[in-house]
Order: sequence, then C-alpha cells, then structure tokens
Amino acid sequence: MIMSVLIIEEKPPHFTDVEFEYKGIEFKAQICLLDTGKVMISFRVPKNELEQNLCKGLLNSRGTKLDIKINHLPMCANVDTCSFAILKGSSLFSDFSITVENNLILREDSI
Repeated sequence: MIMSVLIIEEKPPHFTDVEFEYKGIEFKAQICLLDTGKVMISFRVPKNELEQNLCKGLLNSRGTKLDIKINHLPMCANVDTCSFAILKGSSLFSDFSITVENNLILREDSI
C-alpha cells in the first residue's frame, strides 16, 4: 500500500505545487494556507472547452461540498469562495482559484 501525505506550510502564504482533480479533470495547481486559516487552491485553465466548462460550473459551487483529489488523494471540501481571471478580449478563463474551509476530509471510500 502506498501512502501519500499532503503538507501545507503553516506560515502563510507559502504555495505548494500539487495535482488537483475535479470530475476526472486534472490541473497542475498550487495550494496554500491563507492567514484566515482557509486553504486556497489555484490553477491555470487551458483553453480547451472541457476545462473551461468545468470552471463555469465551479462558479456556482460556493457553499457546497466538492469531491476532489489532491495529489491523487480523494477528499471532500467545503467551498467558501471562487475567484478567476479572464483572458483579455475574450470570455475564456485563464486562472481559477477556490478557497475552501480548512477541513479537507479524506473520503472514506478511498481507504
């Protein structure tokens, strides 16, 4: 059995490179502990339709629980806020960030 540990630095804001997955789509992301005690996950969004549509759906995720994977570990996260940047002159996302409560829970079905 291979075990994996996610370490988030305690001195905010220190970013750690991770693999973030939502609905089967992986992003190279950065995760950090904010001085508010919440966790921010930030990632660049490719111009592909699939990834763009996924982020459009994430805009409505505030206050919901998401099943995600961070470094291939299945987790459940409570979404606090979402923020994004759009490419100049278009409606395409370039970057996306999700802020979640600092209570990432390893999903039981992964054990």
